[in-house]
Amino acid sequence: MLKKARYFYRLATWQIYEELFSASNRDKFSHLNINTRSLSQSLNATGRLDSEYYQNKYDEIEAVIKNYHGGYCKLKDIVVNRSGGFAFSSDSYLENGKLALIRINNIKNASLDLQNIVYLPDDAEFLSPKDKTYKNDILISMSGSIGLCCVIYDEINAMVNQRILKISVSEFEENVLCLIINSICCQLQLQRVGTGGVQTNISSDDILGIIIPKINPQVQAQIADKIKKSFALRKQSNEILQIAKSKVETAIEQGLAI
Repeated sequence: MLKKARYFYRLATWQIYEELFSASNRDKFSHLNINTRSLSQSLNATGRLDSEYYQNKYDEIEAVIKNYHGGYCKLKDIVVNRSGGFAFSSDSYLENGKLALIRINNIKNASLDLQNIVYLPDDAEFLSPKDKTYKNDILISMSGSIGLCCVIYDEINAMVNQRILKISVSEFEENVLCLIINSICCQLQLQRVGTGGVQTNISSDDILGIIIPKINPQVQAQIADKIKKSFALRKQSNEILQIAKSKVETAIEQGLAI
């Protein structure tokens, strides 16, 4: 069942690539990352002088998106609400409660992991109301493993911690947008502008400045259907796993009792 879930997710990812990459340039990236720029084309134009920023692979992926037959836009063009998280004090963390706190380590590739969630006092939501989560919000990490993206699928009573960009969008299917952001199409763009030494960081403005392909709504619906099938099968698989674990634990306890 889990294998089937992965199959549907790979199908959705592949359909994105089929949309963007023609057969002639699908295997193009990036055998040669040498690029020569003048001062006016580099520092004066971008404010960046590090060689990593000017590798060919970054220009190539942007060219593919900009040449997409459906057109493209910046992420900020479809965002209707945004927030950058709030610096909740770790001293206020609770092991149990009604108000969860979503931290960067809860954001995985396309999924929200609540297994190691911490909680806040109920009145903490008044510290930053804009950082309260709602169904279909999209979360994007801004530190460490930058650009990890997931969608909030269910109504959960939660707040977003610092260094997490929370957005809601219009005219784009949230699951499909999340898949695009997690794909090479956007990850290379984020990698290009990410800064930092030991820990990479990126600003919310940099994330909102990435370009995305304007995929036809009908194609989005097809891709979203595959993603939803994948997550439904994952959920079913996890439920079966938990039942199996419970039965094994019960059998062990009964055996010990005997």
